[in-house]
Amino acid sequence: MEKNLAKFESEQNKHGIASAEYVVVQGYNGDMLQVMRENKNVAFYLPKEGAMISVDYAVIAQHAPNVKLAHAFINFLLDAHVAAENIQFTQFSSPNQAAFSLLPKEMQENPALFPPLSVVEKSDMIRFLGKEGELYNRAWDKVKRG
Repeated sequence: MEKNLAKFESEQNKHGIASAEYVVVQGYNGDMLQVMRENKNVAFYLPKEGAMISVDYAVIAQHAPNVKLAHAFINFLLDAHVAAENIQFTQFSSPNQAAFSLLPKEMQENPALFPPLSVVEKSDMIRFLGKEGELYNRAWDKVKRG
């Protein structure tokens, strides 16, 4: 396996695939869609068997100094027009249905941005595993060491 593997990492895969240093990477769909905007030789494929799904959250710290401003910022991000603009800029999807309806049709129908339900149903949500997560961490460390 080692001779065919460049590295295990997620920070340089955008540059590596865009520059053709790598021919295959596993990466976040939004990152790869950003690369594809600039490099038409790059394609993104979702395995029909499913993929990992991750979600970013906006949270307010328990002792935040300005809770009102934090709520205002989250409400701003949730505005349909702002969320749609954010999707178009970042190339990362949003569960905001009002924003979805404001997107160009080619974005709405892009399976790399909004995977079909058949793929989503076979995919796994990345979750906090607590102490069980240590088992994954140890196994992953073992894989990276070879």
